[in-house]
Amino acid sequence: MQDYVDFMKKVWADKALKQAYMANPKKVLKEQGIKVDDKVELVVYENTPKKLYIQLEPKPDNVDEWAKQTAQVRAAKCASKPCRNWNEIC
Repeated sequence: MQDYVDFMKKVWADKALKQAYMANPKKVLKEQGIKVDDKVELVVYENTPKKLYIQLEPKPDNVDEWAKQTAQVRAAKCASKPCRNWNEIC
């Protein structure tokens, strides 16, 4: 995970790297030494202050268990501070 964090810092600092990453994310990630499954298609969208892309996760095998776990995480995080926006998990 730290490799990805370090990579994102590079992307934010280097416009050419950012453009290459948005055009061909799999190639750029591999060049940075980050493993990528060849069977997976990658698409990069850039959120902005005025445009937020929402990621639709694959449906879990057990939706009820997923809902329970998600509620527990949200409750634990929101106990320490209130959520400001609909899209944050406190």
